[in-house]
Amino acid sequence: MSKFLAYASTAALIALAQPALADPSHCPPGHAMKGWCSAGEPSNMGRAQGDTDVEIDSDLIIIRDLDRFRLPPLAEGERYAIVGDRVVRVSAEEYATIAVVGALSELLVE
Repeated sequence: MSKFLAYASTAALIALAQPALADPSHCPPGHAMKGWCSAGEPSNMGRAQGDTDVEIDSDLIIIRDLDRFRLPPLAEGERYAIVGDRVVRVSAEEYATIAVVGALSELLVE
């Protein structure tokens, strides 16, 4: 009897594990039918369309609303930017340099 229970429980576990081991499509069926998530479509990085607190420029994000991120005020001609996962102060000249380097890196990658 114990052999039978061992085989039966093993068979049940294998049968029940099949859906869990399948490769999920990462899109619920209802969303796929409505066209809410299609393959190859760029994501909006979790930001709403009307979000004007940040300006996205490739890997550089400009922060406009300092209170939202609890940052102290800046001197004239400076701004905060998120580069990678760090918040840095950027002057106008440094921003221009970062923009040029970013544009050149985009050209070299393509």
